[in-house]
Amino acid sequence: DVERISLAMELRGHVLEASRCPNANYVLQRCITTVPHGALQFMIEEITAASVRQVAKHKYGCRIIQRLLERCPSEQTRPIIDAIFEDLVGMSKHPYGTYVVQNIVANGAPADRAWVQQSVLHDLRLYCMDMHGRAIVSAILDMVSAEERRALCERLLREPGLAVDMAETRPGAELVVKALRDGGATEAMLAATCAVTAEAMYGHVVAESGGRLPRRGGA
Repeated sequence: DVERISLAMELRGHVLEASRCPNANYVLQRCITTVPHGALQFMIEEITAASVRQVAKHKYGCRIIQRLLERCPSEQTRPIIDAIFEDLVGMSKHPYGTYVVQNIVANGAPADRAWVQQSVLHDLRLYCMDMHGRAIVSAILDMVSAEERRALCERLLREPGLAVDMAETRPGAELVVKALRDGGATEAMLAATCAVTAEAMYGHVVAESGGRLPRRGGA
């Protein structure tokens, strides 16, 4: 540990530069995964002192933040998480920032996951109509309780005009199918969703999946 910590300390003052380098970012990631989390505080401080969101939106920088989120307790990475939450929708819709948010959903504290979940519920259309935002909705569906999953799926499917707009793209249509499947759609809801998406570009994806979906009773 002493030798690894000593090697990691050689990166002090160079974290930002290394996080943007196609080669040095691997060195940073290796240090994060092998050094005790307490010795990584200088990395968190350097990233926070610069711009967390800029690093999170970088092709390589997003990997560094993900490794820190995985390795360090949420109390230690709180400055990073709080900075991400200051523009959660924007980060979720960014090509690289979305991976950081997905990491928070998968590995973060329950309270942080709940914060992302509330953001999705509040701005559901913004998330569902964006190619990167949809990944956050899908991640939330994979992590929440069965009751919360059903509530979110029903909210998505009942939102006026949302399912048909989503079905204009294949990834959007596939998320509609996921909502029908994971939410245990009723016969009535399945029929209604297939009907409203029928004329959409990828409405056939919804219709073709309908016969393979589990269903529950009720309206």
